[in-house]
Amino acid sequence: MNKARAKNPPVQMIQNVEHLGSTPVELTIRLDEIAAGDLAEYLDLIILENFQAELQIQRWGGRGVAVTGEVSADVTQECVVSLEPVRSHVREIITVRFLPESEMENASEEVSDLSREVWIEPTEEDPPEGFNGRDIDLGAVAVEFLALGLDPYPRAEGAVLQESEDADLNDGESLSSPERRQAFNAFQSLAALRDKLKG
Repeated sequence: MNKARAKNPPVQMIQNVEHLGSTPVELTIRLDEIAAGDLAEYLDLIILENFQAELQIQRWGGRGVAVTGEVSADVTQECVVSLEPVRSHVREIITVRFLPESEMENASEEVSDLSREVWIEPTEEDPPEGFNGRDIDLGAVAVEFLALGLDPYPRAEGAVLQESEDADLNDGESLSSPERRQAFNAFQSLAALRDKLKG
C-alpha cells in the first residue's frame, strides 16, 4: 500500500447537514498551492493544479442527503513506460447519496429483498453511503471522484509497452480496451478509497 494513501485525504470540507432542506445548498472547493501539493502526493501525482469542486447538497428521502456536482483539475502523472510527465485534464460528475448509519441496515435489507424478486439494472444508481447523521466531509467526496477520473496507466505520446509488461499491467488482458481499463480502475479505486474514508 502506498504510504500517502494510508492517510486521510488532505482536502476537507465538513458540512453539517442537520438543517438541510429540499433547496440545494451550493458550495465550492478550491485549493491553495500547499493543499494542492498535499493532494498530489496523496494521489501519486507529479503535479496537481486548478482543482475545483462545484457541489450542491440537499435533503433526500427524509433523513438522507444527496450530493451532486462536478470536480475537475489539471494533473501531471508519470508515464508507465518512459517515466516522462504526462499532462491531462480530469473532470468527473459527482452523484452520491448518504443515509445515517442507523438506517443503513434497513436499507441494505430492502435492497437484498428486492434483488431476489427483480432484475437490478447495472445502470441503476449506486446504493447510499453511510454517515454519522450530522456531518459529511465534502472534501473527501470530491477527492474520491477525482481519483476515479485519473488514468491508471498514463502514457507519453509514442510510448509503447512490451507485450509482457502489457499483460502484467492488466492481469493478462490487452490494454487495447480503454473501457475495460477504466471500469477496472474505477471499481478498484472506489473500493480502496471508501475503505480508507470509513477507516
